[in-house]
Amino acid sequence: MPGLKIFNPEKEGGILVVIVFVNGEKQELPASSTVQSASEYLGISGKHLVAELNLEILPRDIWSEKKLADGDHLEFIGFVGGGRQES
Repeated sequence: MPGLKIFNPEKEGGILVVIVFVNGEKQELPASSTVQSASEYLGISGKHLVAELNLEILPRDIWSEKKLADGDHLEFIGFVGGGRQES
């Protein structure tokens, strides 16, 4: 089509991002983000942390492989030990 310009962010100095919802909040992350890099970027960490992507619990060993896409819903859930103390 004459006059149609296709925007190429890589060529034109733009930044590629992916828009996802992390713990219910809209976040812009680098387009190549994985679950692991998102947790690091957002400062979310912990030994007893679980990630849920689009209602699916992800084993920690695939966090670095699982890429995020626009509109994904990612939840990080931390578990805390506790219980009733017997006297």
